[in-house]
Amino acid sequence: MTPNAPAGWFDVLLDRDDEGGAGLPEAFRAVYGGDWRIPAGDVPYLCVNFVTARDGRVSFSEPGHAGGGDVSGFDDRDRWLMGLVRSRVDAVMVGDGTMSAEPEHLWTPAGICPSDADAFAALRELEGRREQPLLVVV
Repeated sequence: MTPNAPAGWFDVLLDRDDEGGAGLPEAFRAVYGGDWRIPAGDVPYLCVNFVTARDGRVSFSEPGHAGGGDVSGFDDRDRWLMGLVRSRVDAVMVGDGTMSAEPEHLWTPAGICPSDADAFAALRELEGRREQPLLVVV
């Protein structure tokens, strides 16, 4: 389970090691730059991931340019991080506006970062998760 992304892609600015629980395998820690630990037990755990432009916008709200990819410039690092987040969650929650703007998108790790689909699938399996995260539309 080795990601294709290069080691040292990220600088983790805030990381809490006191949460216990499952951390990332070494190959993922090398790319992510830290050991993102998910608390152990049957406790609800929530993480949020979205892209923001320098002026604070999360969408350009223009036909054909309403998704977050346009804001991030479809950056490979952003897409990889979204793949990592989606590989570690049980459900992906998407607003109906985002769903309407991206009707063909697959809200899975492979859907956002196909270059590391196999590594993300192996991580999901290692952590005992379903093959794909549940999609929740709000």
